[in-house]
Amino acid sequence: MAAVTVPGGKALAATLLKGSVFMQAVDQATLQAIKSPSRQTTARVSYGIFNVAGKQALSVTASPHLEHGEPASILDGNANPPFLPVYLEQDYVRLDGTFIFAPNSYNEVKMGYWYQALSIDGGAFADAPTLHLVFSSPQDILGLTFSFDPVGGTYPTVFDIVYKNAAGVVLATDSFTAAQPNTQSHLVVARALDAVKSMDITIHRINAPGRYFKMMQIDIGVEEIFAAGDIFALQIEEETSLKQELLPQNQCKLTLQNANGRFYLENPQGIYGYLQRRQPLQIEAGIIANGQTTYLPLGTYYLKEWQAANDLQATFVAYDILNLLDSSMFYKSQIYQNTAASAILGQIMDSAGITASLYSIDSGLQSVFLSGYLPIMSHKEALAEVLLASGYYAKVDRHGFLRIIPFPQTEALDTLTDDRLLGKASESLDDLVNEVAVSYYKLQSNSGSSQLYKGELTVTGSLQLWVPYSQAPASNVTASVTSGSVSITPYATAALVTVTGNGNITLTLQGNSYEIMEAVLNRKFSNAPAGEESNQLECKEHYLIGDTATAQRVLNNCQTSFNRRFRQHMTIWADPRYELFDTVASPNAFGEEGLRMLEKLSWQFNGGWQLTAEGVKLS
Repeated sequence: MAAVTVPGGKALAATLLKGSVFMQAVDQATLQAIKSPSRQTTARVSYGIFNVAGKQALSVTASPHLEHGEPASILDGNANPPFLPVYLEQDYVRLDGTFIFAPNSYNEVKMGYWYQALSIDGGAFADAPTLHLVFSSPQDILGLTFSFDPVGGTYPTVFDIVYKNAAGVVLATDSFTAAQPNTQSHLVVARALDAVKSMDITIHRINAPGRYFKMMQIDIGVEEIFAAGDIFALQIEEETSLKQELLPQNQCKLTLQNANGRFYLENPQGIYGYLQRRQPLQIEAGIIANGQTTYLPLGTYYLKEWQAANDLQATFVAYDILNLLDSSMFYKSQIYQNTAASAILGQIMDSAGITASLYSIDSGLQSVFLSGYLPIMSHKEALAEVLLASGYYAKVDRHGFLRIIPFPQTEALDTLTDDRLLGKASESLDDLVNEVAVSYYKLQSNSGSSQLYKGELTVTGSLQLWVPYSQAPASNVTASVTSGSVSITPYATAALVTVTGNGNITLTLQGNSYEIMEAVLNRKFSNAPAGEESNQLECKEHYLIGDTATAQRVLNNCQTSFNRRFRQHMTIWADPRYELFDTVASPNAFGEEGLRMLEKLSWQFNGGWQLTAEGVKLS
């Protein structure tokens, strides 16, 4: 993994700065509460009624005196910082190992905005920092949601927000003073305005002297936090697979109380009319220890479906970040010749509009080279094709962060003793696969140009469209029209074409099409056990398997995956530290302990948490 240099000459893996890749760490008191027979649990849901397009259209600049962080990074999802950065602040540094030195460079790690000047007497600033927020086009807003410093506990007590339209006219001003205490790390400013072009936020005072001002995140809209009493039911289904071509999406189904009518369709004071797809829900499980509640994240989900509320409840269905990749198509494949798998993944993410703040790619993929192409498919399917060919895996962690990782470690992170299992574990056996045939493909370009597409378009002014080729893939693609003008950006299997003119226009694409040469590698893993027939799996039409080395890698991974036929099913005390791909030691029905990689987790909350798990046997 790429390393970030930090003060003191230490180095930290960049991916670790987004939160642990595997089981979440907790303090000793919380760990004891998790494992205690008398433990108490709770839940909460942070629901963002945000203008998603507005945030994407937003840019941020800051007044001088910026040392750590950068203004733009407060748009990158840093509300819950995954580590405790060390800064020389009054009454802040603890010597218990929970702090690390924050990096000087934020090129790889986005950690919000740090104002370098320490606050003075009473928490005031001699030179007040100002953040200037500008939309590329005017936006309607419901308000703003701020995340300040949940780790260090600093927050503004005196600050102003000035809203302006495109002409620079002040639409409204919000002023907060020490006499009006704010929610500490989380502040929602409800302010419904139309056609807002810019906002200026000036911080005059924070809650403590000798501390830095930190702005972790700004969201355009209002975020509400629903406590356990608001939650009628909550169900989370998480699943992964060692078979890379399968890329399940995690799902969250949330039912909230509607006693106050907030979710009625026609309630003018309600929020139903502001719901839109891709709004985030952040789920947390709470562990109560010594009268204190510690919340651990259970994931970030993006709203996809909702129902009009009845008198009692409203139901929402949301999916993890993989669903965002599944809802759009990837047209921009190239003809790859020994191209780093990491570069192909970067193209897919960029095409899907997934910013670098939401995913990481293990540096090992820079040394995995692929040849071939990707047919037109969803971005999620394209991701699965790269994973299959490269032998890596996709993991969505508890912060909603998509990680591309190698095969997980095989050492137990935790041991499930009998007193944490509800009843006996049961085992099941997958279908036998003892032979695999992997097809691999070589591309041979034809020397002569041929017609790839011909069709008639009705154009008024300018028309932009994707045009798939009749034969896939192709190179040296050109476009011509019978009238007007045309421009083209060609890719392996389609071209982005802009036609300008009026009336019926015939568009023709010409290019050098490729012939696809197929070969097959076979391997038999073992003889079928008595009473079972041999079963061959065909792995074909994966066009990034472009040479024998890649086919051999896929064969090896298939053999490893299909040899792991044993699965264990467990009902256990809900432990919010657990994530997919975590390896635990657990006993079977006969008390024999073995290693299980968690491949499926089903969480339910109805006043308390319940968890069922499925683990694939590693040993």
